[in-house]
Amino acid sequence: MGAYVDPSAVVAQLKQGKIPYFTQPIATAKGTVIRVRAGPFSSQAAADQALGQIQALGLRPGKVTVLP
Repeated sequence: MGAYVDPSAVVAQLKQGKIPYFTQPIATAKGTVIRVRAGPFSSQAAADQALGQIQALGLRPGKVTVLP
């Protein structure tokens, strides 16, 4: 999804859409940001479906990756 100083709005939208997500704190030179990622998904088809839902929520997701 992205990295945010305050990810609460994005997290709320993902929760509203019932899209699984997780967060990771990332230290930067300007302070800590929170990376928000959607997933994990059970298949590429599930990830593709979630991508459509995320876009329908008005969010602009980054790259979709499949992890082994």
